[in-house]
Amino acid sequence: MVLWVHAVLIRPINILIIPKIIFLCKGHSPFMSLIVNPLFIITFNIMSGWNKKQYYVYILATHMRGTLYIGVTGSLLNRVWQHKHNLNKGFTNKYGIHRLVYYEMYGSIHQAIEREKQLKHWKRMWKIELIEKVNPKWHDLYDDAPFL
Repeated sequence: MVLWVHAVLIRPINILIIPKIIFLCKGHSPFMSLIVNPLFIITFNIMSGWNKKQYYVYILATHMRGTLYIGVTGSLLNRVWQHKHNLNKGFTNKYGIHRLVYYEMYGSIHQAIEREKQLKHWKRMWKIELIEKVNPKWHDLYDDAPFL
Protein backbone atom coordinates (compact mmCIF):
# COMPACT_ATOMS: atom_id res chain seq x y z
CA MET A 1 0.00 0.00 0.00
CA VAL A 2 1.29 3.50 -0.88
CA LEU A 3 0.21 6.56 1.07
CA TRP A 4 0.58 10.03 -0.48
CA VAL A 5 1.04 12.93 1.95
CA HIS A 6 1.52 16.60 1.09
CA ALA A 7 3.29 19.00 3.44
CA VAL A 8 4.56 22.57 3.10
CA LEU A 9 8.27 22.68 2.43
CA ILE A 10 10.79 25.41 2.96
CA ARG A 11 12.42 24.95 -0.42
CA PRO A 12 11.46 23.15 -3.60
CA ILE A 13 12.58 19.60 -2.85
CA ASN A 14 10.89 16.27 -3.42
CA ILE A 15 11.63 13.60 -0.88
CA LEU A 16 11.11 9.94 -1.70
CA ILE A 17 11.18 7.68 1.34
CA ILE A 18 11.78 3.97 0.84
CA PRO A 19 12.31 1.72 3.89
CA LYS A 20 15.52 2.92 5.59
CA ILE A 21 16.57 5.05 2.57
CA ILE A 22 15.84 8.74 1.91
CA PHE A 23 16.44 10.30 -1.53
CA LEU A 24 16.47 14.09 -1.94
CA CYS A 25 16.12 15.83 -5.27
CA LYS A 26 15.26 19.35 -6.39
CA GLY A 27 11.71 20.03 -7.50
CA HIS A 28 9.62 22.83 -8.90
CA SER A 29 7.06 23.36 -6.14
CA PRO A 30 7.08 24.49 -2.53
CA PHE A 31 5.34 21.22 -1.68
CA MET A 32 6.86 17.82 -1.29
CA SER A 33 5.45 14.43 -2.10
CA LEU A 34 6.20 11.60 0.28
CA ILE A 35 5.83 7.97 -0.69
CA VAL A 36 5.78 6.35 2.73
CA ASN A 37 5.82 2.72 3.74
CA PRO A 38 2.68 2.65 5.97
CA LEU A 39 4.63 0.74 8.66
CA PHE A 40 6.58 3.92 9.41
CA ILE A 41 5.17 6.89 11.30
CA ILE A 42 7.01 9.98 10.14
CA THR A 43 7.07 13.29 11.90
CA PHE A 44 9.01 15.53 9.59
CA ASN A 45 9.85 19.18 10.06
CA ILE A 46 12.86 20.03 7.90
CA MET A 47 12.69 23.72 8.71
CA SER A 48 13.23 23.64 12.45
CA GLY A 49 14.68 20.26 13.18
CA TRP A 50 12.60 17.64 14.92
CA ASN A 51 11.10 19.45 17.90
CA LYS A 52 11.50 23.21 18.08
CA LYS A 53 9.72 25.72 15.86
CA GLN A 54 11.86 28.61 14.64
CA TYR A 55 10.85 31.99 13.28
CA TYR A 56 12.76 34.24 10.95
CA VAL A 57 13.15 37.95 10.31
CA TYR A 58 14.44 38.38 6.78
CA ILE A 59 15.51 41.09 4.36
CA LEU A 60 15.00 40.83 0.62
CA ALA A 61 16.59 43.17 -1.94
CA THR A 62 16.29 43.86 -5.66
CA HIS A 63 20.08 44.00 -6.06
CA MET A 64 23.13 45.30 -4.15
CA ARG A 65 22.02 48.37 -2.18
CA GLY A 66 18.69 48.30 -4.02
CA THR A 67 15.13 48.40 -2.72
CA LEU A 68 14.71 46.50 0.57
CA TYR A 69 11.85 44.55 2.11
CA ILE A 70 11.75 43.28 5.71
CA GLY A 71 9.43 40.45 6.74
CA VAL A 72 8.83 37.78 9.38
CA THR A 73 7.88 34.12 8.84
CA GLY A 74 7.87 30.68 10.39
CA SER A 75 8.94 29.08 7.10
CA LEU A 76 11.78 31.09 5.57
CA LEU A 77 12.59 29.24 2.37
CA ASN A 78 8.94 28.60 1.57
CA ARG A 79 8.19 32.31 2.08
CA VAL A 80 11.13 33.40 -0.09
CA TRP A 81 10.03 30.90 -2.77
CA GLN A 82 6.60 32.60 -2.73
CA HIS A 83 8.28 36.02 -3.18
CA LYS A 84 10.46 34.72 -6.02
CA HIS A 85 7.42 33.35 -7.87
CA ASN A 86 5.29 36.49 -7.29
CA LEU A 87 2.59 34.59 -5.41
CA ASN A 88 1.98 37.53 -3.09
CA LYS A 89 0.41 40.64 -4.50
CA GLY A 90 2.11 43.60 -2.92
CA PHE A 91 5.36 45.47 -2.49
CA THR A 92 7.81 42.68 -3.36
CA ASN A 93 5.83 41.68 -6.44
CA LYS A 94 5.39 45.26 -7.63
CA TYR A 95 9.10 46.12 -7.30
CA GLY A 96 10.66 42.73 -8.12
CA ILE A 97 12.26 42.21 -4.70
CA HIS A 98 13.34 38.55 -4.70
CA ARG A 99 16.90 38.24 -3.37
CA LEU A 100 17.28 36.95 0.22
CA VAL A 101 20.24 38.93 1.56
CA TYR A 102 19.86 38.63 5.34
CA TYR A 103 17.97 36.68 8.00
CA GLU A 104 17.90 36.09 11.75
CA MET A 105 16.36 33.13 13.64
CA TYR A 106 14.23 33.32 16.79
CA GLY A 107 12.60 30.71 19.03
CA SER A 108 9.54 32.89 19.60
CA ILE A 109 7.21 34.60 17.14
CA HIS A 110 6.95 37.52 19.57
CA GLN A 111 10.73 38.06 19.50
CA ALA A 112 10.76 37.85 15.72
CA ILE A 113 7.92 40.37 15.32
CA GLU A 114 9.59 42.75 17.77
CA ARG A 115 12.86 42.56 15.80
CA GLU A 116 11.04 43.07 12.50
CA LYS A 117 9.43 46.25 13.88
CA GLN A 118 12.80 47.44 15.17
CA LEU A 119 14.50 46.92 11.79
CA LYS A 120 11.67 48.63 9.91
CA HIS A 121 12.29 51.76 11.98
CA TRP A 122 16.04 51.77 11.32
CA LYS A 123 17.64 54.21 8.91
CA ARG A 124 18.33 52.71 5.48
CA MET A 125 22.11 52.99 5.96
CA TRP A 126 21.94 50.96 9.20
CA LYS A 127 20.10 48.20 7.33
CA ILE A 128 22.71 48.20 4.57
CA GLU A 129 25.53 47.99 7.13
CA LEU A 130 23.77 45.08 8.88
CA ILE A 131 23.47 43.18 5.59
CA GLU A 132 27.05 43.89 4.54
CA LYS A 133 28.48 42.62 7.85
CA VAL A 134 27.38 39.09 6.98
CA ASN A 135 26.80 39.27 3.22
CA PRO A 136 29.14 41.91 1.72
CA LYS A 137 28.45 40.91 -1.90
CA TRP A 138 24.66 40.72 -1.38
CA HIS A 139 24.62 37.11 -2.61
CA ASP A 140 21.19 35.44 -2.70
CA LEU A 141 21.26 33.28 0.46
CA TYR A 142 18.29 31.26 -0.79
CA ASP A 143 20.63 29.46 -3.20
CA ASP A 144 23.01 28.44 -0.39
CA ALA A 145 20.52 27.33 2.25
CA PRO A 146 19.19 23.83 1.63
CA PHE A 147 17.73 23.39 5.13
CA LEU A 148 17.44 26.51 7.29
